[in-house]
Amino acid sequence: MMFKKLLLLCLFYVTVLPVQGQWLVWFADKGAQQVQEAARYLSAKSLQRRCRQHIAFAANDLPVYMPYIHLLEQQHIKVRQTSKWLNMAYVEATEEQVALLRNLPCIKKIAKAGTAMSTPCTFQQAAATPFDTLTNSANQLEMLGLHCLHANRFTGKGMVITFVDGGFTAVDEALPYKHIYEQKRVLATRNFVTPGRDIYKMGGEGEHGCRVFSIAAGLLPNRFYGAAYDASFILAVTEDAFKESSLEELNWAAAAEWADSIGTDIINSSVGYFTGFTSGTGYTYADMDGKTTIVTRAAQVAASKGILVVSSVGNEGTKDWKYLIAPADGDSVLAAGGVDALGVYAPFSSQGPSADGRIKPDLCARADQTIQIGADGRVIWGWGTSFSAPLLSGLAACLWQADTSLTNMQLFKILKESATRYANPDTFYGYGIPSATAAYKAITGKNLLQTTVKPGDIKVMPNPVRGGKLTLGIDEGVAVLPNLQLLLYDSRGRKVAEEQVVLQPRLWLYEINLQPLFHMQGIYYLHIQNPADGSLLHKQKILISESF
Repeated sequence: MMFKKLLLLCLFYVTVLPVQGQWLVWFADKGAQQVQEAARYLSAKSLQRRCRQHIAFAANDLPVYMPYIHLLEQQHIKVRQTSKWLNMAYVEATEEQVALLRNLPCIKKIAKAGTAMSTPCTFQQAAATPFDTLTNSANQLEMLGLHCLHANRFTGKGMVITFVDGGFTAVDEALPYKHIYEQKRVLATRNFVTPGRDIYKMGGEGEHGCRVFSIAAGLLPNRFYGAAYDASFILAVTEDAFKESSLEELNWAAAAEWADSIGTDIINSSVGYFTGFTSGTGYTYADMDGKTTIVTRAAQVAASKGILVVSSVGNEGTKDWKYLIAPADGDSVLAAGGVDALGVYAPFSSQGPSADGRIKPDLCARADQTIQIGADGRVIWGWGTSFSAPLLSGLAACLWQADTSLTNMQLFKILKESATRYANPDTFYGYGIPSATAAYKAITGKNLLQTTVKPGDIKVMPNPVRGGKLTLGIDEGVAVLPNLQLLLYDSRGRKVAEEQVVLQPRLWLYEINLQPLFHMQGIYYLHIQNPADGSLLHKQKILISESF
């Protein structure tokens, strides 16, 4: 009898305990803060980017007004995430608590935020074997002309790319990223899903982010080259592998705001949102209009701050949904579609247009059997527009390196105008596959120096030498050496110049300044040798003359 009474008592307490729900809360203003205070929350690099692009401070640069957050917390409401750009918060509260909030003048709007269980993000993968014809990254780089940018030393140096994803398992330990960590080019990391959890120790949850990151950042000389392996990086975990909710969108916004404050130039988003997690049945295609979803609105604000946002268009092309996903629907967001190794549309790549009729995707890169690096450091391949996005992010970084005075939207426009289908875009390819060489010409007015170098070869150009500068084309087979020794002899065998060239991985073009010798025009003999053993690698007669 006593057991039954206790059971009934327990059931009674279960039925009367207040039920916590998830809510989105928008605030009416930024309180007593002044717009001029925004500079306090931005790094020097962030301020420099805004100055270059003539971007003024706005109210959305100010943080959410803390007294408003404290007001919620005093009501025992748990604040899970906030966004200063959208001036909102994701909270856990009961219906009764929410009813009280609706009467506060600082609250502009409250909406229910639903959740739904899902599985970790999935993607196909396979090891790249010696018998596979696609065992290195050459195809996906050459498709965009990135190999030409790399040969001209445009490898993303000085640019900052932020990756928002679900984790970055073992990236800090794997050999392909040794060059980044030795040079301290991971500027910051943060876990917005589980604060304090190591972003590098997330097991399978971090496999997707690891692979996406590798496509832009990895380096294994003679086999794998990331699209912008000399850039600097910010890594943010925003994606919960086991639950889809509006909280992830707020995580994305918070990560973008944080990256902006540090000074990022580019945000790569290989995660996206569409249906099955918000109130009711989730977003519909009608919501893919560039101004409805939380994550797209955040991405649009990021673009207004001078950041180039590159987002995967989605892998829904053969599914019922079929269309693009957020935030790729933003009109200021570069939506990355997918093609195969031959440049042919990959059927899984989500289709446009946006719900309001704009061309989407914007550009395409290889997404079918894209070569990448797994968490174990092996070169593998996988498919998905998750993998075309970092190729386009890397391309943008290398081109932006060539002229940092460009605004993000100027670069966006140039990339589209360089693409294969710019004159006749469609809803599968968008504007097509961009061309690094055409974009570089549009940016600088110059052609990229291009050279064909045989394996293991060294090419000297131009000959005759004009302008006082000699260029060496060094094949990657030679570039495995630490450096080369250059000796220049006159026609009587006297050494007139000597220089050491420190080599870098991959095909490079090295400029040698011969201006001091231009008062001694004539025929010279260039010897290039391995300083370690004195072996002669290349010998060539050159003519130094201003008259050619």
